[in-house]
Amino acid sequence: MNTRIVCYSISMVSLVLSGAGIAQTQAPQLTLVTLPLPAGATGGSYVDIDAAGNVLGGVSINSRLEIVEWVGGKTPVVLPRLSADQGVADKKYYPLKLNAAGAVIGLSTSSESAQGIYWDASRHPAAVAQSVELTGLSDAGAMVGTIGDLRQADTAAQWANQNSQPALMPYPSALYCSDPVAGECYSWGGPISPNGKYAIGYASQHDDHAAWTSLFVNGTVASNFGDWNLNVWQISNSGVIIGNLDTGVHSKITPWDVQQAYRWEAGTFTRLGALPGAPAGTLFESDAKSMNSSGVIVGSSQFASANLIPHAVMWINDQIIDLQPVLASQLPAGMIAADAFALNDSGEFIVVAQNFDTGASATYIAKPAIPTHTTITSNANPSIYGQQIHLVAKVSPDSGPVPTTGSVQWYDGGVLLGSARLTSIGTSSWETSTWTGDVHNVTAVFPPTGMLGGSTSPVFKQYVKQASTKTVVSASPSPATHGQSVKLTATVVPSSGTIAGQVFFMSGGQILGYSNVDARTKQAWFTTSFATAGSYSMTAEFAATSSFLGSTSKAVTLTVK
Repeated sequence: MNTRIVCYSISMVSLVLSGAGIAQTQAPQLTLVTLPLPAGATGGSYVDIDAAGNVLGGVSINSRLEIVEWVGGKTPVVLPRLSADQGVADKKYYPLKLNAAGAVIGLSTSSESAQGIYWDASRHPAAVAQSVELTGLSDAGAMVGTIGDLRQADTAAQWANQNSQPALMPYPSALYCSDPVAGECYSWGGPISPNGKYAIGYASQHDDHAAWTSLFVNGTVASNFGDWNLNVWQISNSGVIIGNLDTGVHSKITPWDVQQAYRWEAGTFTRLGALPGAPAGTLFESDAKSMNSSGVIVGSSQFASANLIPHAVMWINDQIIDLQPVLASQLPAGMIAADAFALNDSGEFIVVAQNFDTGASATYIAKPAIPTHTTITSNANPSIYGQQIHLVAKVSPDSGPVPTTGSVQWYDGGVLLGSARLTSIGTSSWETSTWTGDVHNVTAVFPPTGMLGGSTSPVFKQYVKQASTKTVVSASPSPATHGQSVKLTATVVPSSGTIAGQVFFMSGGQILGYSNVDARTKQAWFTTSFATAGSYSMTAEFAATSSFLGSTSKAVTLTVK
């Protein structure tokens, strides 16, 4: 299989390439958001999102299920009902799909009937002729779905637009459906490509549970996939299909074979696999739900062998990424990011979160975090040991205002120094005057905050040079008599910083001894005596350290009588 390199928003993923192919696919940076509800509404769930960020979903208003479009992902607009359904208490409206032209399809249901509905870009509703289910909507308004009759024999159909009559989608000849209306077979519609060229239909004989999946091109069957338990969630404008497929490997949890995510392109199936960890002899279930124009796919995957509980996942260049660890900190306690779908070209998609203990569920819009870039500057580089260093980290987002809340973490050689809050101009400061003379590899880390992605600065090399010193020596008493104790005192004055180190006391170049410098007095002392009378040339040498340059005093003459 040829590897296709795609870019899924700089903020979301960084691909590291090596000679052998993809070496690493990083997890995306995502922010989960919920949208405001219309007045009087409760609940709220999302089913689709378009390239412009318009979101389709449903709410409950006065105990009635209604369809809502969040324009631009912000402003909720309740779609009007059919005039015949106004005030009808048992009519429930379910959202299905929206397209790039602003049209929406949904379903009106009661205990006795179902009716597909099409809303144009002006949000005028129209009943779709004979439809009992709608499953696909093209950008030009063509639809795929299902019609029914009094004998309850469902049949897959296509509509050219909201005003047209349904065109039946033929059954595969292998099913021997001589009289579909008589109940020998039934069929139902699947998705349609945005350009309306490709569509999916399913069909089955009543005595055969396995469904046949057919690909239609411009209304004509182009491929029959047979009874492979092939489920299709999406078709692209070029006819690329994604969904889940029977692997032929028997499940150890269910009575059926394991279904796994796939991509079908130009007659070739590519299995996308699942999260790792499946026991030997079996596979984890997975499902590919949505793909954008860059080839990035979102869906779900089983992650533990004991049950079929899934995690939301993403495939980038066919490399699977578990989204649960990415999103866990943003979800209520006990909730798991279990599924993902409706991925658009801006990198936004819908996440389903569930608590599998309580049955609670919720949907969120996952948005790519706005990329940020963190850089470091210094007031003095190189600096001298003891000099005050003022480091400033600036956090710059790719769009929008600079962050003014939160903190930046500061590191020296990978060791955390501490955190400092951001200012009103998006900067964070770190000050020190105690760094030893050396090269300090400083990094500043801005963690993800709100809609902003986290970023780590390039390594900033802060050079700290040794401070200079001046050493002076004295002897007391002077003159002294032979055998008398003489106290040698060295005073070491640094150009900056708090002095520390050792002083060696010498007579005529011969070391008499050494002593540590007292930081408070800047002095070191050594006591000795001389057995022989004479003149002695006394010097003191401060030994260089990583923070201080060495220095030697001028010689003083000690007379011993």
